[in-house]
Order: sequence, then C-alpha cells, then structure tokens
Amino acid sequence: MASAQTKFMVGLFLIVGTALTVVVVIWVGMSGYLEEGKNFVMYFDESVQGLDQDSTVKYRGVPIGSVQSIGVAEDGKLVEVVVKIRKGEIPSEPVSAQLKSVGITGIMFIELDLSADKPADMPPLSFEPPFPLIPTRLSGFNQIFRSVETMLHRFKEMDVEGVISRLQRDLDSLDKVINNTNTAAISESIVVSLDRLNAILDPDRWDRILASVQSVGPEVEHTVADARKMFNRAETALEKLDGLLGQNQDNLTLAMEALKETMEAASVMVKEGGNLVAGTDDKVAHLQQHLLVSVQNMEKATENLNRLLESLAQDPAQILLGQPPSPRNLQGGRE
Repeated sequence: MASAQTKFMVGLFLIVGTALTVVVVIWVGMSGYLEEGKNFVMYFDESVQGLDQDSTVKYRGVPIGSVQSIGVAEDGKLVEVVVKIRKGEIPSEPVSAQLKSVGITGIMFIELDLSADKPADMPPLSFEPPFPLIPTRLSGFNQIFRSVETMLHRFKEMDVEGVISRLQRDLDSLDKVINNTNTAAISESIVVSLDRLNAILDPDRWDRILASVQSVGPEVEHTVADARKMFNRAETALEKLDGLLGQNQDNLTLAMEALKETMEAASVMVKEGGNLVAGTDDKVAHLQQHLLVSVQNMEKATENLNRLLESLAQDPAQILLGQPPSPRNLQGGRE
C-alpha cells in the first residue's frame, strides 16, 4: 500500500506541475496578443541589425510598446517594422522614430520623439502602408556616415586640380610681390618711426609738458579775468556814451530843423525875386528870429560837445566810472 500511494502522489505531482507549466507558457505567450493597443508601421532606410521581435518601443525613454514584426517592405529597399503601442500611451503630437542602441551590446530599440523640429529622413513611399505610418530618422552613426559620404561626394565633384593650380599661381604672385618689395627700407622706416614714437612718449618729456601747462594755467586765468573786466568796462562806456548822445539828440534835431527852415526860406526868397523888396522887413525879422534860434541851438550843442571832450581829455576814466550829467531841456532857445 505504501508503495502504491507513493507512486500515486508522484504521478499526481507530475500531472499538476505539467498542467501549471502549460498554463503559464500559454498565458505568457498570449499576453502580448491579448494586450490592448494599436499597431503602427515604420520604414527604415538603413540596417536594423540588433532589433528583434519583442524589442522595446520607447517614448523619450519611457516604454510604451514593443516590436511585433520585422520584414522587407514591398519595394524591396526599405525595412518594414510593425510595432504595437499600448492604449492610452499613444502620443497625440506628431512623432518620429529612430533606432537607438543599448550601450555597447548591440541590442537595438526604437525611440520615439516629437518631430516638429526634426525632419524625417524616410524617402517617399511607392505603396500604401498597412497601418498608420510613423516617419523615421537615421540613427546617430548613420547620420554621421551619411554626412561624410555627402562631403566626399561633393569633394569628388570639385575641380581639385584647378583649385590647386589657381592656388599655386596666387602663391607665385605673392612670392614675386614679396621679392620686389624693399623689405630692408620698410624695416628701417618702421624702426625710425618706433624711435620717434618712443621719444614722443618719453615720460620725462611728458612730465615737463604737464608742469609747463600747470604753471601757465594761473597766468591764463588772470589774463582771461582782466580781458573780461576790460570788456565789461568798454560795454559800460559805450552805454554811457549812448546815453549822452541820446540826451543831446533833441538839441541837434532842433538845430538841423532850424537850418533846414532857413535854407527853405532863402530858397523861397531867391525864387520870388521881385517880391523880395515888398516883404523885406517882415521876412528879415522872421529870418533873424530863426537864425538866432538855430545859432543858439548849435552853440549849445557845440558847447556840450566841447565840455564832453574836455572832460574825457582831463579824466578818461570818467567815461567808465562817472555818472551821466543831468538832462537839459531846450525850449525857444533858452534853458
């Protein structure tokens, strides 16, 4: 009985273990198919060595899906990669895919990132993709190699021999110019110029110049102050002289008017001719009166002018420091 019971327990254990193993394998295998998500397709114009089925798909380092299948596209040039992205983690903004490697192991995964400032490198498709398309960009190493290839291609297209010949011709022309240049004279001129510059920039000389300027400064200030005083006095003298002329302007005006009337009366008397005798007494009296007034006014003006000149001759400073005389009024030839 003990032997039969042991065999039964061992057999039951094996049956239960096998069943559990089958269930786990089936569950693990079916979990990817039963997982909710959406399929996308990508086309790479480069080698996808290191990328396998079930490789991770990341969005800025965060896993959001996995690779479902890898194959050759319908055109026979591109590599078609179908991925499944879990529901709720599909980016709403336009994204682009790029192959990335994990360290130095060679294992690859797909990195998604926003494509607003990163244009796609995928060529136009000549067929209709089976799922929504995610544009792709070249990996970092392939971008470098592609840039190097472009540079080498452009370098091959350049006329290298023509460039070298033109460069050689320019170097020959430069060599001729240098040979024809009198470098010794130029060097000597530069040395002389530097010596003169050193002489000009001599500290002792600049100290003497500054000392001279400082010593002359007070004298210049005194001279400017004296000149300012002289100009002020001259301006005051001119103002006083203008006042004196203004005070005597009435006398001079009266004298000129009397002289003008006298000349007009004499002209009328000459024109009248024969009528001069008839009105001799009245006209002579009138003429004498006007002449007397004119002579008196001119005499007073001359007297005032003589007095002014004598005053200036005796005391020149009076015109700068003195006060103007009191005004005088002339009416009818009397003060």
